[in-house]
Amino acid sequence: MSFMIAQSTQHARIWIASIACTCRTSSRSYQTGKVLRMPRKPGAETAKALEVRQRALQMTEAQNADLHMRKWQLISAVCLERPPVVSAPLNEMERSFAALLDKQEFETSWLSDHELTKLQEAGKAKRKKKQQDAEEDVAQEDAAVKETAQDLEDKWNENFQKFAPADRTTEADQRNDVKSLNRKLDRKLYLVVNQQLGDAPQWVFPQGPWQNGESMRQTAERVLHAHCGETMKCSFLGSVPFGFCKYKYPVESDIAKEFYGAKVFFFKALLNRNSANVTPSEDIKDFKWATREELEQTVIPKYFNRIERFMYEFNYASLRVNETDHDTLFKLRY
Repeated sequence: MSFMIAQSTQHARIWIASIACTCRTSSRSYQTGKVLRMPRKPGAETAKALEVRQRALQMTEAQNADLHMRKWQLISAVCLERPPVVSAPLNEMERSFAALLDKQEFETSWLSDHELTKLQEAGKAKRKKKQQDAEEDVAQEDAAVKETAQDLEDKWNENFQKFAPADRTTEADQRNDVKSLNRKLDRKLYLVVNQQLGDAPQWVFPQGPWQNGESMRQTAERVLHAHCGETMKCSFLGSVPFGFCKYKYPVESDIAKEFYGAKVFFFKALLNRNSANVTPSEDIKDFKWATREELEQTVIPKYFNRIERFMYEFNYASLRVNETDHDTLFKLRY
């Protein structure tokens, strides 16, 4: 009898402990806001969930296969530069350095033939005053000289006064004719065209797709003459691209069915001095000969971020130096 009572007491204690554990677990779940769930058994997914997952996998595989079948379209673009025609105006530092070199050359160089002749004539004039007895001999020597050094200097100065340097500002600058090659003579100019790309025209460098059997350099040459005219004469700089960019085609466009996107390779070329201006093709709606600053305002920012990496131009006019640094750097000390 006592054994049965002890066993009942033990069962009661186990039952009370299990109730307390359940209460603590429920309280903790309530405080944390989490619901305790039993782990899902294998094979518990419904047939509908399996069908949805299988359909998603099939769509992903189809998209990947479509991307692998489509290729990138290779395109060559030409960054055509018109080099500066005249030198840029000197800034304060350059003028000071040029004056320093002129002064140093004047003080350390040998006398020229003209300066020696001038000194000889000055000596003759002094001897003419001092040596009265040799006046006849000096007069004969002077008669043989048709034109003195001073006469030459007066003649040169007269011709120099008649000379008027050409103005740096041309008529094209005054009219703001961005299609003229005779503008911004002291700056580099870049050819940018409004070319038909897809459904809408875009401001870009002249570009075109690669054709089978061509090198990328040959494609660039063909594209430039096809879009800008056969009369343009230029010199390409090497056969290696100077820059690169890529972009994806819109999914709804027709070309996206064949190509995933475009990879553009930029080649540089210099315009010859005797070259004709642009003769635009039907795909070119408009064109400009723009400076670097004008080009930045014309093309889209993402495109300019790519092309500015190989557009080398140093603006000397931006250099400025204060008087203290100028005196320290360029003052002659003897």
